[in-house]
Amino acid sequence: SDVCSSDLSFCYDAFAVTRPVDVEVVSNRVQPVRSAGKLWRFLNLTQHGESIRVVNNMVANTGPMDGDSIGDMNANEILLTESYRLKFEGMPAAISSDGRVVQCGPGLAQPPRAGDVLAILSGPLAGTFHRVVQPLGNHAVAIDPPLPAGTGSAIPAISLSRGFTNTVIESNEIDSSRSGKSFPLVLGGNHYGTVVSKNTLTGGLESIRINSVCLMVI
Repeated sequence: SDVCSSDLSFCYDAFAVTRPVDVEVVSNRVQPVRSAGKLWRFLNLTQHGESIRVVNNMVANTGPMDGDSIGDMNANEILLTESYRLKFEGMPAAISSDGRVVQCGPGLAQPPRAGDVLAILSGPLAGTFHRVVQPLGNHAVAIDPPLPAGTGSAIPAISLSRGFTNTVIESNEIDSSRSGKSFPLVLGGNHYGTVVSKNTLTGGLESIRINSVCLMVI
């Protein structure tokens, strides 16, 4: 028997990276050959990442297809990011007068670390974000750039997390025209400074799905 037949073999991802840093996925052509098994995803990025470029890739015949002989594997996303953990979300206890130190309220899910992202969720600064440069103890963090002077007089809601920062998804072609149940592009979780531009997404149930906290430019 053909051990590479689509009824007997499958692969979840063409590319999968956990905690990627300075990763480039560029100019790939992803399409299963006739004798190969099932390929569910083009790219899966998990946990958190920095400075990722996904550019000029062509993807076809990947993911769930109408008339598949293999059962549902809960892998309908062709290009997927996953970064769902929040260390804190709510009102900070205090902000220093120079805007460089933010003290989170009680109930931190995990200790803050350098490289975390503090995002502003409400008020005139909503949608901006700041990097944690140093945890200071007692739920306080030093951030850069600092918040504008006087922010402490009108304390905004914030979140503290680790996510995908400065990601570029550009000029990719994902052809899901043979599928009525795939999702060509799913940005799940925390995104900061993400740019999605000039992509061609064909077919599928939904072209783009955005879940959870995403700060991005399209």
